[in-house]
Parts: sequence; structure tokens; C-alpha cells
Amino acid sequence: MKNHAGPDLKWDFKTYNEEDHFSMPLRAMYDGLRFIYANWYVNIDDATNLSDYQSIVNHFKKLSTEFGYDIMPGEDFVNSCGYKQLELNNIDNAIDIFSHNVKNYPRSANAYDSMGEAYAIKGNKQLAIECYQKSLALNPGNKKGMEILKTLENSKK
Repeated sequence: MKNHAGPDLKWDFKTYNEEDHFSMPLRAMYDGLRFIYANWYVNIDDATNLSDYQSIVNHFKKLSTEFGYDIMPGEDFVNSCGYKQLELNNIDNAIDIFSHNVKNYPRSANAYDSMGEAYAIKGNKQLAIECYQKSLALNPGNKKGMEILKTLENSKK
């Protein structure tokens, strides 16, 4: 059999001996989607791949090229990357990641809250206070944010 699809075609072949006529389509669809989107998944715990905002952007540029349309990193994904950097004590990287999240999602209380947390950890109380104030303006019901803001304001006195 001659291959007319060209050298860029990615394909795989699997048999499903443990499946029957009714269960095989679900399994095959799942495996097919995992195959098509193999590069989509990023392990956030692998801090070497996502240590700064530019590495996040680069990953999504590769995805955009692969799939033929612009794919932007989502707010939650970027936020998780920022928290991973906080966990590793890479505070400046976390602040950079969170600041881009705020730029990309300026109406997100969570983005400002996360950036405020990073500034507080860094010891920059004034910027932390400003971020928490903005977060609370967007989400006045954030009780934990209110408590943190009060603590920050009281520690400045």
C-alpha cells in the first residue's frame, strides 16, 4: 500500500483485543484525542519548562503553530505556573508570571489576589496592599482577601 499523505502525517495504529464492538469506539476516541493533543499537556510541576512567563508564551506559540490558530494561555493555567514558582521560592519569576496574568485578565480578582500574595511574600507590603485592594474592588465578597489586607495594613503602622 502506498502512502499518499506525505511525510508530515502523524499516525498510529492500535488494536483493542480487550474491547468489544460497543466499548472500542470510546476507548479509540480517547486514545485518538490523546494522540492528537499529545503536546498540549504540560506538567506544571516541571518547573524547568515553565519557570517564567516567556516559557509559557513559547509553549503556546508552538501549540498555535501546530494547530493553525492562536491559542492563548488561560488564566488558571498561568496562575498555577505562578504558584509553582512561589512554591519553589522563585518570587521574582512568580511576580512576573502573575503580572502578565493581571495584564491579560484585568477584571480577574483572582489574578490580583495572587499577585498581592507574591508581593507580600517578597516583603513589598505597599504593592501587596494595592493588589489586594484591586482584587477586593473586583470581588468584595473575598473574606480571606479582606483579612490579608487588614493584616498588611496593620503591619505598616
